[in-house]
Amino acid sequence: SGEIDCPVGWVAESKRPPANRFDYIFMPWQQADEIHRWQARKVKVGLYTINDAAKAVKLRQAGADFIETNFFSRMVQDIG
Repeated sequence: SGEIDCPVGWVAESKRPPANRFDYIFMPWQQADEIHRWQARKVKVGLYTINDAAKAVKLRQAGADFIETNFFSRMVQDIG
């Protein structure tokens, strides 16, 4: 049937999404202005790569569902 019985995500390499349905999109934080467009389509949005705690907080407040960082422990410590 071509269906995968688990959540599927797409790492945006271009503006053209795949033909298949997906549950998550992961894209560069610089594209944060597209968060609500994807969420309106019932797609959760992850932004990468954010290594600054203040920027991570701001992007979460802007609606990002996920934040990807290279420094998880430091980010948790800085955010509290």
